[in-house]
Amino acid sequence: MNQKKQHTLLGGLTHQEFLTNYWQQKPLLVRQAFDNTPINISAEELAGIACDTDIPSRLVIENGSEPWESLFGPFNDDTFANLPASHWTLLVNDIERYYPELNKISNQFRFIPDWRLDDLMLSYAPTHGSVGPHVDEYDVFLIQTAGKREWRIDSKASYNQEIRDDCSLSILKHFDANNTWILEPGDMLYLPPNMPHYGIAQDNDCMTLSVGFRAPSQRELIYNWVDSIIDNSIFSQRYSDKERTLQPNSAEISQKDISILSKLITEGLDAKKDTLSIWLGKYLTETKGEPIPELEIHSEDQIKKRLDTIHYRRKNGLRLAYSEDEMTLHFFTDGEYFPLDKKLKKSIVYLCNNNTYNKSLIKKYNKNPSFKKIFNTLQKNGGIN
Repeated sequence: MNQKKQHTLLGGLTHQEFLTNYWQQKPLLVRQAFDNTPINISAEELAGIACDTDIPSRLVIENGSEPWESLFGPFNDDTFANLPASHWTLLVNDIERYYPELNKISNQFRFIPDWRLDDLMLSYAPTHGSVGPHVDEYDVFLIQTAGKREWRIDSKASYNQEIRDDCSLSILKHFDANNTWILEPGDMLYLPPNMPHYGIAQDNDCMTLSVGFRAPSQRELIYNWVDSIIDNSIFSQRYSDKERTLQPNSAEISQKDISILSKLITEGLDAKKDTLSIWLGKYLTETKGEPIPELEIHSEDQIKKRLDTIHYRRKNGLRLAYSEDEMTLHFFTDGEYFPLDKKLKKSIVYLCNNNTYNKSLIKKYNKNPSFKKIFNTLQKNGGIN
């Protein structure tokens, strides 16, 4: 990223200044972080996606059957025809999987590791539309793409965490803002995790793009890791106490028995500890949901032009990553793992850091059989075309 773009995105801050002084600490408002119209997706297109696909979407309606009501897609035309004139919001997740041009947005945030990026969510709301005062457990950059939205923020050190009990959404019962900003197209607001905020549409054209970052919980990581290894034969060992001595009370679970049982657990997990980093690479690159086709309809001329282009393209939503230790370069894609010679690092970094690939350069890299195997696998699975 060139220095001019970096300067604009973070309001004059360098990446490191932002990470040191704001990331996971306090909000940052940047006026005109992007051009006035960062993306060109209409409310009608967004509603069409929510009706015609299984992509995660929801409607949040204030003063519906509950004080705050949430409906989940896919929807139909009647749903939108029967909505009130105001006080509702449509939210569509994973929107980048439909619009590859949104890579130009997400690429601006690659000073944060790729694996941390969760998705791009686009929301539309008419006047007074909102999802209520709430907190998110992850970092988010809120980019205004059309219309205006007022953001009320509670950035105090502590806040009342009580949740309303009269609706199914996690709406804060008490909200006390100490900052209020109105964002216009191109403006951006960064919010760290667990900071109460309340966004309210100011007109009938309000659209906001949220760049969200994943923050796996300890429970999520442990559950998924154990689930991935539990069928391994190494865990077939059973409790054994052939040198048992008589104990005075049969109801007691002795400290010796607790020690043996604990050792059975910890030794089993320790035996798989060396594979934990490999599992993490596979887990963090798993594709979310089913593959999603692009929305564009290509004519025969457009298809031929794509075939004749000098570039390959990475499929929307395909996650690539690598890690390395003293001996090996570990490459991960869509939950698959490839151990590689560290001499391949330059070609693997190129593969991970780009969404399009120069065919001449790929031809050069394909002279290495290991890289060629990876690239052929990606092509065969539809990850690159």
